[in-house]
Amino acid sequence: MTRSGASDGGRSPDGTGGDVFLGPNALIIGDDATQINNYYVSPQPPEGFVQIGVIPREADHFQFRTAIDDLDVALSRGDAAVLCQVVSGIGGVGKTQIAAHYARHRRDARDVDLLLWVNARSRDAIVSAYVQAGRRMACVTSNDVEEAAQEFLTCLETTDRRWLIVLDDLADPGDLRRLWPPRHPAGRVLVTTRRRDSVLTGTGRQAITVGLFSPEQATAYLAATLAAHRRDDDPEQMRGLAEDLGHLPLALAQAAAYLMDRGLDCSAYRRRLRDSRLTLREVLPEDSSLPDEQLATVAATWSLSIELADRLAPAGLARPMLELAGLLDANGIPVAVLTCPATLAYLSAQRDPAARAAADPPVRDDRDLTADDARDALRCLYRLHLVDIASGAADEIVRVHGLIQRATRDQLATDRFDRAVQAASEALLEVWPATGQFADDEAFRVNATALSANAGARLWALDAHRVLVRTGHSLGEARFLASAVAHWEQTRHASEENLGADHRETWAVRYHLALAQWTAGDHATALSSLADLLADQIRVVGTEHPRTSVTRTRLAELLGQSGDQAGAIRDFEALLADQVRTLGTDHLQTVATRRRLAIWRWTAGHRADAVRILQAVLTDQERLLGSDDRATQATRRLLTEWRVWAESPPGAAETEAPPRTETKRRNRRTVRRSKARTLRLAAGGRAPTPDETRWRARELIASLKELLAEQLRALGADHPEVLATRAQLAARQWQAGDRAGALNTTEELLAEQSRVLGPEHADTLATRRRLAKRLWEGGRRADALAALKDLHALQVHMLGSDHVDPMNTHRQLIEWQWQIGNRGGAVQATETLLAKQRRLLGPDHADVMATRRRLAQWQGQLGNPERAVELLEELLAQQLRTLGPSHPRTRVTRRQLAQWRKAAGDLAGALNDTEALLAEQVRVLGPEHPDTVQTRRHADALRNDLGR
Repeated sequence: MTRSGASDGGRSPDGTGGDVFLGPNALIIGDDATQINNYYVSPQPPEGFVQIGVIPREADHFQFRTAIDDLDVALSRGDAAVLCQVVSGIGGVGKTQIAAHYARHRRDARDVDLLLWVNARSRDAIVSAYVQAGRRMACVTSNDVEEAAQEFLTCLETTDRRWLIVLDDLADPGDLRRLWPPRHPAGRVLVTTRRRDSVLTGTGRQAITVGLFSPEQATAYLAATLAAHRRDDDPEQMRGLAEDLGHLPLALAQAAAYLMDRGLDCSAYRRRLRDSRLTLREVLPEDSSLPDEQLATVAATWSLSIELADRLAPAGLARPMLELAGLLDANGIPVAVLTCPATLAYLSAQRDPAARAAADPPVRDDRDLTADDARDALRCLYRLHLVDIASGAADEIVRVHGLIQRATRDQLATDRFDRAVQAASEALLEVWPATGQFADDEAFRVNATALSANAGARLWALDAHRVLVRTGHSLGEARFLASAVAHWEQTRHASEENLGADHRETWAVRYHLALAQWTAGDHATALSSLADLLADQIRVVGTEHPRTSVTRTRLAELLGQSGDQAGAIRDFEALLADQVRTLGTDHLQTVATRRRLAIWRWTAGHRADAVRILQAVLTDQERLLGSDDRATQATRRLLTEWRVWAESPPGAAETEAPPRTETKRRNRRTVRRSKARTLRLAAGGRAPTPDETRWRARELIASLKELLAEQLRALGADHPEVLATRAQLAARQWQAGDRAGALNTTEELLAEQSRVLGPEHADTLATRRRLAKRLWEGGRRADALAALKDLHALQVHMLGSDHVDPMNTHRQLIEWQWQIGNRGGAVQATETLLAKQRRLLGPDHADVMATRRRLAQWQGQLGNPERAVELLEELLAQQLRTLGPSHPRTRVTRRQLAQWRKAAGDLAGALNDTEALLAEQVRVLGPEHPDTVQTRRHADALRNDLGR
């Protein structure tokens, strides 16, 4: 039996041991005794249009996408270099529907002779489709499937037919190795995939990324779907549901099916969707009820993507990385959080051993993970469209679709969920900037809020709530004062609910709440909050507990700053007696309380007593801490000043200022604003004369120079206290009128700080600002402007133009423009600054309110009282909402609003504002307070002008 020309051989199909030979025109089966010859005519390629494979039907209420236009342009322009289009996007975004729409359009327009639709989820599926197509087109002769697939590709390369190959849902780019359709002028290739590996966008291949529905498309889809089932719903609720689902087409279709099957409206479904007790799978249809012939729910759609990502090198890290990302902010996670040591520890502990063992090359168990490994894990997720990474900026961020986050969280067992929560909290705290940088801090605050929402009570049970404390501090540092108070109040309620009202952590939150209330200007509430906290602490742990002592210290300080200096002294004396009894006289807390007592006795006018107490404190600090300690040096510098202030100038009367227990003007005489009061007290309770002020300044300068010389010998030029003494010396020289000496000292200080601390240190930048201000006040305005512009440029370089520090420096530059006469330019620049601040900081930020007030005043002074009124009305509305009608700044705004209404000719409006202000002043300050009396006079004058 001849075997020549046989293209294949093997055993007979009946298993009898005969040979099988397949030729181009014959099938021969036989053995040495028998031979059966079967001859047949070669099949001919079909004529006309041929479609192989089933194009998925168009989804109900299909929404036209811009990607379809992109495909039309790319695949019809005849450029052979880009005849392969790769449509990629997140699972469920509608890639298959777009490809199907395009394929049907090309078919119906008779633009193709051969249309092959391939389910490309595996290499076997691709090869099988190629072989089937090849046999249909009569261009395959080999019985080996791989060879037959190559024959089909060769046929595509040589045919004159117009063809379109759609490779739908490509799972692994490696599956197309040696299977990519050829580049041919008459051929078009369309690939849909969740992948975005670089191999998919090589030469001759163009990527088209499919995004989510627009908000309008998503709402229109929901409306059309519900209307088709004779359902009507609230447009706002439909828009809200579309947003809740992240405008993901697949999720919208399945949510609509679910709510219709269960007779829900959008509002009811949204409540279920927000219910953290339900998994995402529980608020989606059963597999048998999926719409549009879909095969899997949204939750299941991403399972394959996660598995594929976890297999990519570094194997086993993508899944735990997504678990952490699933707990944080969907719209922006700093990459630094996902690459820090806390994250690496979690990735290492949760790495899948099976994925690690199956990796190629195998993963070594003894190698510690690095930040590069974490970045590679993020890239694995990125390649599967499970995350997006915003690159190119100074700070990269990771974005994850909210439903992917929820589906990932739903898969976590309780113990693994807890470990992820702890790791996410530790990672945020580990990377969170130590000082307030607006752009960075905002991202961390948002992520902390997201972690709290996603973790719920587990955040408290795991002692991972420290991130909430950091959030509160961050809000205060960024001067989001009203937001800080609201955050601490919310955190207090959560702490009481999860830990109990008398838990130490709840006490800490209440303490921070009181400080936030004080900083926001609500002094009465802050003092009340601290007093209530102190009462609870005394009830539970007693007066001598360290936590109780901290609260007593702070309450005494705030009493003094509120004007009740006698109350501060009384409370500090009581605290000191308890500390001496329980801790001893040499305990550092006892020494610190004695120092505070000395300061308040000085502030109250008891100068000799204060100097005596502070001298004893210095002696004890030198003995306990050493003369070189910073606390010791700070006390020495303060005592140096006090001794000068306590002396009387030659010829001045020796008088002791009487103790002051209250102030005429509410909340204005605090320790931070005590310069004028100190001058009065030093002069015996009266305003000092210019000669007395200059004499004391000269004495202070001499004393500070002596102290500086001593510090330089003992501590060296680089010691922080030496730098602090230099700064104080410059301030006193300026106060004494020695402007040249002050500028020289300030410049020397700036040089030392730049050398020791670095040019970008906060203290160095503060000295730069101070130098510019002194140059301005000294009449060297050109030099001052240059210095401040240099500072602004440095801040922008360090922090970016959107940081609050360069914005504040810019505001100072604008104020100087106003002062030198460029008033129109200053107003225009302030309008621009205000818009920027509102965009970055929000309308309720303290800096935004301050800029709006300044702009209103300037507009009024330029003869535009109507614009001033408009700005002040906006400011008043914000202050009433965030600060309340009784806040001092709110009352100032009412007064200014009345002033500019009057200037604009609106006397009736001015009277209304004045009467509202008067009512608040009577209630808060009393009817006889000077401010109340003055406002009453203004109201009477306005009534007289109106003839009332």
